[in-house]
Amino acid sequence: MRILIFTGRFGDGHQQVSTVLREALEARGVTIMEQDCHEATNRWLAAISRRSYELATQFTPWLYGWSYQVTARLSTENPFWDWLAVSTRKAALEAVQTFRPDAVLQVFPDHALATRRRKGPRPFTAVVLTDYAVHPHWFHPAADAYFLPAEELVTRARRLAGPRARLWASGIPVRSQFREVQPRPAEAHRPYIVVATGGRGVFYGLKETLEVLHTAFGDHDIYVMCGRNERMRSEIERWREGWPNVHGLPFVENVAAWFQHASFAVIKAGGLTVTECLVSGCPMLIYKPQPGQEEENARFMEMAGVALCASRLPELAEQLHKLKDPAVIQNMRRACERLARPHAADWIADQMVALLRKRRQGFGS
Repeated sequence: MRILIFTGRFGDGHQQVSTVLREALEARGVTIMEQDCHEATNRWLAAISRRSYELATQFTPWLYGWSYQVTARLSTENPFWDWLAVSTRKAALEAVQTFRPDAVLQVFPDHALATRRRKGPRPFTAVVLTDYAVHPHWFHPAADAYFLPAEELVTRARRLAGPRARLWASGIPVRSQFREVQPRPAEAHRPYIVVATGGRGVFYGLKETLEVLHTAFGDHDIYVMCGRNERMRSEIERWREGWPNVHGLPFVENVAAWFQHASFAVIKAGGLTVTECLVSGCPMLIYKPQPGQEEENARFMEMAGVALCASRLPELAEQLHKLKDPAVIQNMRRACERLARPHAADWIADQMVALLRKRRQGFGS
């Protein structure tokens, strides 16, 4: 049994989900090939595209948000998606032809497979959404199935997926460390709050956020996960002269332990980050979510009762005041338990293996 996983390196989330799914499928005896079609087409161009995406989301988030909203109104068969897939289509089709997979799993939005001929045997194609948002970039006519982050998205997704495709609420796959209770981090001796900045270490308005956190929760330590941003960590060390309870962490592997034992986390609203908080039972405070899928993730989490959101400093202070109430924290933890799907990777792997076995039996009969 062979499965081809299409991924992308625009941010850390897609690649992490791809790795988790690969491990789950390989544990079931499946042969896996991972393919970043942007990278396979042209590494130099892929690097420029990734950097452009990072700069756009960092310095002109309003422009990215505008483009996200405009394209959200397009149909799944709009020619724009074919044009957008020009750079990845050749690599995608060659990977299918060379590897000859029984199935394709997409963990990155792309219409590269949408125009391939549908005559004769073809691999079963499934898409794993990595945000709590429904956007036509994820949906294309060649997809047979979609694995969605939550049951609440199924109705909206049906309008884009069409009547033929299967829809499952699987959750977003997370690393195995999040499926078990982890020991408390050795550095954390007092109650603490985590500020998660993502793998790149980007957090807008970090200094003002820390100032408000320090004022509201002086009895807590505040740990900032700086990711790979050593400059951010150095700045935090300088700020500690006035805020001794603020600490900068380097890139850490034991993320689950930090989330599981935190009073709450102040986060960027990336799809994987909010999912990791969910399965950790960690209440979230989302400050200034970026326009686009992060804004939709934040809205979904707020509606689910697992997060509070703020877009301005006075609002941030108000939301922090709410989090001083133990009952509020407890209710948010319970909401996390209701929504969390920590075994999403295993569930998707089992579903894919069962489907392919059934498909083989059907072809053989």
